[in-house]
Amino acid sequence: MKDKIFTSYKLLNSFDKVERVVSNRQIIPTSFGIGISNQCNHNCIWCIDRELRTANPINIKLKLAFSVIDQLDKFGVKTIIFSGSGEPLCHMDFIEILTKVKSSNLKAGLITNGGFLNKDIANAIMDSCEFIRFSIDAGKEKTYKRVHRSGNPLESILGWIRYFNNEKPDNFVIGTSFLMHKLNHGEVVSASKIFKDAGASYVQVRIEHDKAKKLPLNFSKCRIQNFTGAITADGKVYPCCHMRGNSSLCLGDLNKQSFKDIWLGDRRKEVISKLNIEECPSYCRYAGYNEMLEYLSEERLHCDFL
Repeated sequence: MKDKIFTSYKLLNSFDKVERVVSNRQIIPTSFGIGISNQCNHNCIWCIDRELRTANPINIKLKLAFSVIDQLDKFGVKTIIFSGSGEPLCHMDFIEILTKVKSSNLKAGLITNGGFLNKDIANAIMDSCEFIRFSIDAGKEKTYKRVHRSGNPLESILGWIRYFNNEKPDNFVIGTSFLMHKLNHGEVVSASKIFKDAGASYVQVRIEHDKAKKLPLNFSKCRIQNFTGAITADGKVYPCCHMRGNSSLCLGDLNKQSFKDIWLGDRRKEVISKLNIEECPSYCRYAGYNEMLEYLSEERLHCDFL
């Protein structure tokens, strides 16, 4: 693909917001992750949401989902990604939620394991979303079952990639992801070829976060939280996906407050002021964004010597 899907240079498309953030001024977030279900049909060995799913295995109420979509749209958020907390397709009203998004100004994407797909859902996704990204993480059936611990055969997921590739509109993007772990790292190359042959446009390769092997981060504070955040199925709002379920870092509750009040409120300012990046994962996908924002916020020596 000519377009670079995963690059911190994306921020330069919103340079007016970048200028405000590096000057410590408020902005409207650009993108938000919404976990519409705390349930999951897989049980991946590295799942960061297992405790949340176990403690509160719910789906977002349809009325609240519609309200969240309306509020984000009205507030000026540009995109939402259905991902996290659990598997989005576990929500029985997912097609209705997609229809609601389509009627708004929001653009949407979906990250899924694909296990609950059927043609009606697949067609609704292509009609309402900009992309789908399959979390697969393996190139062999045996490894797939071992790391995802599900009843879905790997071949069935590859079959859905082929279906999307055959039926998708021109501007719809099919992606895959591969989280590297000691059980699957030897398959990343072969898996990438399998995904490509099935019709995927890219594979996102990440490394499992190991708290025991903390690597240094090249920035002093998290600034990307100004641009994004995460909402869970119970209506709670968090600075990012890695903080979901942590009550001390909850920004507010959409059952009791509006999104605007949460985003502009004192509670959010309090939580952000005490964020400790030393507790963040070493391989945070927003690290590059934060490095760029840190550079732009500093006084720089010889910045005009090119």
